[in-house]
Amino acid sequence: MKCSQCGNEKLIKTVIPMKVSSDGYLYDLFPKDIDAYLCTNCGHYEFFSMKKVKDYENLVSQIEEKRVQLKDLEKELSVYIKNIEKLEQLNSEIIEIENQLKNLDITIRKQQELKTELSVLNTKKEILELYSRIIEIENQLDSGLPIETIKQSALRHEIEELEFELKRKNMPSSISSIYSQIRPLREEIRQMEHHLENGEI
Repeated sequence: MKCSQCGNEKLIKTVIPMKVSSDGYLYDLFPKDIDAYLCTNCGHYEFFSMKKVKDYENLVSQIEEKRVQLKDLEKELSVYIKNIEKLEQLNSEIIEIENQLKNLDITIRKQQELKTELSVLNTKKEILELYSRIIEIENQLDSGLPIETIKQSALRHEIEELEFELKRKNMPSSISSIYSQIRPLREEIRQMEHHLENGEI
């Protein structure tokens, strides 16, 4: 260990200086978890705090853990979003089959096959539209824009109805559950990063 002012290597551990307040009481200039060393050459004080270092490392570790959790949740949500992006393609396929069914020359067997395929595609479309609407509402609630309490309640009620409809189709959704975990995680990370940036450890 060297003095940061004169380079002297002989420093002795000492008591942290105290200060007298206007009413005559002594109080610490520094927290008790700070160690003080005095340079025997120039009298400069050096201050160290391993507790603060550990607190810093713990905070950085917690932020990283929460970022990993957030990334996993966003990845889970992205699966729904990617499926919703297929809606346009699905609509094109439905239109194509509907046009084929208008052809008077197709066989009864082919007609039945097309109707079955159309039914499957329409069911997929309905499910994806339900997913899409839930995400649209969740993004609206998550936008940070002021929303009246009554409207918030109405939107949440609509989500419940949409989720009920998905369950009825044997396609339960975890979208709202994912959002309910993402929101507090983002806020926790934001607050932790703020503490880190401002040295509030």
